[in-house]
Amino acid sequence: MPTSPRPRADREGLAASKPERSPGREVSSAKEPSSPSLPRLKAGPLSAPGRIDAASIVASGPQYNAGKNDEEAPTAGEILRKNAIPLAASFLINLTAIIVLGIVSFSKPQRHIVMIQASVEKPPESTGLDTQSMFAPSDPIDVIDIRPLAKLPDLPKKVDVPINAMGIGPQVANIALPSDIPTAALAGRGQIKGDLLNKYQGSRATEEAVEMGLLWLANHQLPSGLWSLTGDQQGGKGKYSRGAEIENQEAATAMALLAFFGAGQTPKNGLHAKVIDKGVKALLRLQDAKGVFFHGSQSQDLLYTQALCTMAACELLALDPSNSDLRTPCEKAVAFCLESQSSLGGWKYTPRVDADVSVTGWMLMALQSAKNAKLDVPQKVFDDIGKFLDETARGPLTPQMLIDPTTPPAAGSPPPGSRYAYMVGDNHDAVMTAEGLLCRMYLGWTPDDERLRNGCEYLLSEELPAWEARDVYYWYYGTQLMFHMEGTFWQRWNGVLRDMLVKRQEKAGAERGSWNPMGTGQGDAEGADRWSLLHRGGRLYVTAFSVYMLEVYYRHLPLYSELKKQIQAKQAAAGKL
Repeated sequence: MPTSPRPRADREGLAASKPERSPGREVSSAKEPSSPSLPRLKAGPLSAPGRIDAASIVASGPQYNAGKNDEEAPTAGEILRKNAIPLAASFLINLTAIIVLGIVSFSKPQRHIVMIQASVEKPPESTGLDTQSMFAPSDPIDVIDIRPLAKLPDLPKKVDVPINAMGIGPQVANIALPSDIPTAALAGRGQIKGDLLNKYQGSRATEEAVEMGLLWLANHQLPSGLWSLTGDQQGGKGKYSRGAEIENQEAATAMALLAFFGAGQTPKNGLHAKVIDKGVKALLRLQDAKGVFFHGSQSQDLLYTQALCTMAACELLALDPSNSDLRTPCEKAVAFCLESQSSLGGWKYTPRVDADVSVTGWMLMALQSAKNAKLDVPQKVFDDIGKFLDETARGPLTPQMLIDPTTPPAAGSPPPGSRYAYMVGDNHDAVMTAEGLLCRMYLGWTPDDERLRNGCEYLLSEELPAWEARDVYYWYYGTQLMFHMEGTFWQRWNGVLRDMLVKRQEKAGAERGSWNPMGTGQGDAEGADRWSLLHRGGRLYVTAFSVYMLEVYYRHLPLYSELKKQIQAKQAAAGKL
């Protein structure tokens, strides 16, 4: 994933900053092999292969005595005739040498591959867990194909289907998850999945797209069980086109696993159970004694990656709470997240140093997953996040506000708290507003809050998803935000995004099931994902995030829905809460 999602510049400014590309130019995650330099041949009578320079021949030929008449001096033609055989032999020898050197130099082009190992300096300390025996043994993963889906409506325009709180969805084959989903937030991934797809305007087409996306991920798992962000492995299932330029296998693995978990699949359940089992084992092996997952050299990736990996591990524990072997790794991961919170109340790149809304949002999602898994997260942590968001809640900054931050907003300005900036003192933008408002939802704001509704209206009126301005990072947070708002907020957002994602998925070829991160129109820039255009995203990143958005119908229950309350009440009565 991108390591530093800064606020989105206006489209004109962003366009001006995009690297120029020729239409149709292919972008590769691996650098092109540099042409090796051929050894220089000593200067001689040949100025270039295959060319004879008469002046050079005269200058280097037998010298005549200056005292003789000019008529006795040998001519250039005579010298050429006398030296024809030696020159021809020299020419052939040099030409042969050049050809041989060329074959040796170019027969094995070298590719510059950036690989992040589990540790830069030393292997992670053992967690004391036997992760090899945590799940069923991993067998070699075979390439598999799409299974037929149960019948779903094509693309419903208007749906009003009542939900049976714990009933069986009639429209799709539901997956029975371990323990019947003990947390209401994740109940949509189980027995009511089909009902939720129908109610919230998912479709057969969206589910087929999810299945194809998961299949692409399964078929590109590395032999180690991890996934690659660059896709530049030489051979094997991990290789794919248009990856990121910087490797981060820990983050890539967490992204892939979250896509499988979002569909309700676990190491014990689902079409890709063996793939997931292998991936979970590999990810847990990377965790060190302090609970840290990331051991690469890019300092900006540390806390982003920690949040993603913590979120994946805790989400699996919430889906399968009977797996006691997961609890200790999750507790250690959460502990490191908590220790890393800065005095500002949020997180940035370095533990306990500074804060931005981007990293803070991911950390809040990870801690929310920990709560779903029944892990202890102190309330003060969430209170401090709220205080940090208060400091970054900014409307449009006027010149006077830049001079004096205490200047009150002008009359008619958006209510304070409805817009968010990347860092304290920055101007607001749509990306951070979507992430900030979603955080506010999890921190307790209700859907009738004027600030929340005003911020959503701003995003819908000015920043609806558009392919020519693709930014799956923004779309990911915007999709969750509008889904939890429900009603017309969700209908307006989903009506644009759903069909666009389904239409743009790769339908054939080696990358079938994935999404092209670069341009799909006239030239690379048109339709290119924002972070992939800057070489920080890539095919796996874009594919995983696109799958998350198409799983939104059941990935989490809407925060304020009556259905969630019904399930919570039923589980409380059964003693599961």
